[in-house]
Amino acid sequence: MTHQQLLKNSSALQTQTAKWPVYLPVAGIVLFILLYIIATLLYPGGSDIDRNAKGFNWLHNYWCELMAPYSQNRQPNTARALAISAMCVLAASLAVIWYFVPSHLPFPRLLQKLISLSGILSMIILFFLFSYDHDKVINMAATLGFTAMILTSAGLYRKKMFLLFAWGVFGFFLGLLNTWLYYSGQRYYLPVVQKITFIFFLAWFVLLRLRNK
Repeated sequence: MTHQQLLKNSSALQTQTAKWPVYLPVAGIVLFILLYIIATLLYPGGSDIDRNAKGFNWLHNYWCELMAPYSQNRQPNTARALAISAMCVLAASLAVIWYFVPSHLPFPRLLQKLISLSGILSMIILFFLFSYDHDKVINMAATLGFTAMILTSAGLYRKKMFLLFAWGVFGFFLGLLNTWLYYSGQRYYLPVVQKITFIFFLAWFVLLRLRNK
């Protein structure tokens, strides 16, 4: 093998190695969605609307209920282990995105580090969602996550990536709507709004990673 061939093979290997930070978290998000769907099939049943209902109701059950020790109908929650695994996969995948994406934003190095740190810490805090006070975990993770998201959206605007910028801003207001519905007690439509927000955010993160390689 000639020296030129060795250099070519080495360059190809480096290119392939450089792709994993892009595609691994995207694959993780896809895996999370699959695990989430399977977990809903394992959920015994019950919701705030009907404690005796059977199975997971997409209109009335929350994602967090899949991680509780007991379902709303007071049966042992057979979806819990898989739901927790799915949450860990999602948190790890988003942490990878928060680690790499800020370096592509037109900001000073210190601000890039701040975005990464805020995003990664929000994901680390989410790991405690199933074992600690739900509201405190959500509030801390959301504060850090929204900080990272707002700064990232500003960077996307400066890069003239206006679609992703608008997507991020709209997602931020969806998050605020979730918060208002939860703390105002207007929770009848909250499970549906939560799932719409989830889909919106996951799509934004996938595009954010693929468009900022």
